[in-house]
Amino acid sequence: MGFGGPVWHVSVGRGSKADARLKALQVLAGVGDAALGEWDEEGEIAYHVRRRLTAEEAADIGVVDVRGTPEAQRRFVAMRPFLPSGWTEIQ
Repeated sequence: MGFGGPVWHVSVGRGSKADARLKALQVLAGVGDAALGEWDEEGEIAYHVRRRLTAEEAADIGVVDVRGTPEAQRRFVAMRPFLPSGWTEIQ
């Protein structure tokens, strides 16, 4: 998506924009480096915050892009019970 590297990504789907942003930032507390890049996006059903991983995090985690793979489908199926009704997006 053009963030210049791997990102932590949190989506919050309930409450006001300010509440959703606060919740997302609480989840991201202690990970990533906002100085490397942090992006907020207000979507139709969720508020998103993405933050670049530090170089150390990326090396420790072993970042792998699973989009468009069977692994992505397995992860989507596992998350399905927690997503809003009708959610079909797989990125």
